[in-house]
Amino acid sequence: MAERHTISPAILRRLAAGQGSALETMVVEEAGGAPSPVTAQWVNAKGRKLGKPVVITPPEPWPVEFPAADGGFARDAVEDEIALPAKRPNTATALALEAFGVSEALEVSALGTLPAKLGKPQVHLIGPKKAKMVFPVVAERFTDFASFTAKLDEFHTWLLDQPPFNEAAIGRGIAIKGLFWPSDPATGLFNTPDPPPSTTDRRFFGNRVAAQALLKKHLKGFTASLILINSGFRGGAGGSPGFSAWSSIAGEGGEFWGAVALHEIGHALGLADEYVDERFSLPEPNPLEPNVSAERDCSRVSWHVHTNTTGSPSHPTGSPPAAASVIGTFEGARYKLRERYRPTQTCLMLTTLSPFCPICQNHIRTRLG
Repeated sequence: MAERHTISPAILRRLAAGQGSALETMVVEEAGGAPSPVTAQWVNAKGRKLGKPVVITPPEPWPVEFPAADGGFARDAVEDEIALPAKRPNTATALALEAFGVSEALEVSALGTLPAKLGKPQVHLIGPKKAKMVFPVVAERFTDFASFTAKLDEFHTWLLDQPPFNEAAIGRGIAIKGLFWPSDPATGLFNTPDPPPSTTDRRFFGNRVAAQALLKKHLKGFTASLILINSGFRGGAGGSPGFSAWSSIAGEGGEFWGAVALHEIGHALGLADEYVDERFSLPEPNPLEPNVSAERDCSRVSWHVHTNTTGSPSHPTGSPPAAASVIGTFEGARYKLRERYRPTQTCLMLTTLSPFCPICQNHIRTRLG
């Protein structure tokens, strides 16, 4: 089978640390510290150049959402794999990386290796074919179709017990479309091995760039999707425009594993994160999503007709916890501790240990009902 290759930014850093500053100058400009383009050239065992050189620009780190150990969510910066645009010639044994007249050879064995393309998948559709929302779920590290479809059925059964999907009209508004290719049980299609057993970091995803390229044809027309990892390690990673979200089939602490997937479906339906993480400045839509407001006054938020408390805000940071039925303006939402407000104390857009709040449920009804 034809293969495609990628380079990990971590490999570039490791080589730089072990072999002097040659690669440091490749990935960091002398002025400003911004990534610099690197020229890549396939070579054979004798060092002869093969094919045409290509220019690779190392990616900027950017924040990705992932589940936290307590049922919450967090964001952290990640660096995507660097995709090689040039196909490897059959006789190539290494990739020569060059910048500022300095060259370093990277053996093929040090590169990421993934399939160049995917054939036709087996498909498992749960729910109406003409549902208002069809959410694709891609198998990763599943070796057989039956075990994958069993997990999808388990998720769909649980989904139909969650409000507002437990209402017949809303449950009929969503379908799950499973896409299956058999893959290695340890690394999958997209190089998704388990993290080290001792880790408490719940970021869990494979080669996002390769997955995007391999799945592009199969996910055409869908704005959101999920890659489901057959692993007992509980974790995942949020999606972003053009990239799938990731989730494993493991839960913990009273959490059903599908809660992470349903949180991502919430995003696909237009809901914002409600947790606080101010390490990153992210662009905001205008207007804000229906479950977040810049207004602190209960009488002025978009959900004001549903509020059953008063205040400006009704629950500032440090207030005693409120009952789930209380709807007002709770300080802290959309990653900001101040100046952004959510409707309730807790919600699935805040923690996987809670269902959708009444305001999010109402929005879902307008989208799927």
